[in-house]
Amino acid sequence: MPVADLDSYSLLLVYSAMAVYTLAFIAYAIDVARRSATKIVPAEARMPVGAGAPTSAAEPTVAGTPARQPGAAPASVSR
Repeated sequence: MPVADLDSYSLLLVYSAMAVYTLAFIAYAIDVARRSATKIVPAEARMPVGAGAPTSAAEPTVAGTPARQPGAAPASVSR
């Protein structure tokens, strides 16, 4: 095979790879746009949620321990 043939094949493969990556990127962008589109949720399915902290000291925190009031001394550990 002459060098000119290898050169043209190489160039063809590079351009083909560029086209495949471009099409894949466009398809990915369309897929992400469709997935992130806002979905209509019926009013019955909506539920109010808290914004982080528990509402009282009696409720357990995320770690499962009761929340302490600010300024309160830590509970002593009995062994």
